[in-house]
Amino acid sequence: MKRVLIGSVALGLLAILLAVVPASASGSRRSWPALWVHAYANDDGRAEWGDPGDVGDVTASYDRWGRSSSDDPSEPGMDAERVDGDVARCEVRQIDTMTLRVRMQNAYPGYTCTFVVSVYSRVRGTVVLADIRIDSEPALELGILDSFEVGEELARGRKVYGTYSLTVLQEAPQGATLDLGLELGFVRSGWR
Repeated sequence: MKRVLIGSVALGLLAILLAVVPASASGSRRSWPALWVHAYANDDGRAEWGDPGDVGDVTASYDRWGRSSSDDPSEPGMDAERVDGDVARCEVRQIDTMTLRVRMQNAYPGYTCTFVVSVYSRVRGTVVLADIRIDSEPALELGILDSFEVGEELARGRKVYGTYSLTVLQEAPQGATLDLGLELGFVRSGWR
């Protein structure tokens, strides 16, 4: 009876260990409270510092999002020229510390928005970007304008940036709501 009990306890501890170790090595939110991730898009529906290139006026042709509108970008890039019309909107929401969701509302074929992701490390020692997971709808094309890369090291106090564009492909329906998920995974240096 004692052997069965000890065997059961050992198996239970092994199961807990197997569940906890991958979570701590994967860079999950609970493991990395000292990593700070921030993101914003260049067409969030408001004319402000995050929407460079926009003049901030209510558009004459179409004002989808009200008086604090933001004209749609005409091409990829944070400083993209704007078209006279505020049809779509692109927002970045932080789901948890390492997971972001980019949502395009009222999007149309050819619409492009650009978003920036920055990561700042307050972790003692050095962490390494182990992976970037992207979950995208097929009607979106992700472009990398400038990016941190898998394998890049972040020492304490260092900040890195990535700039990405999202373009709605021709097969997308007019006025669609489209999502892209992005999750960053970090490990301590030497744990790859």
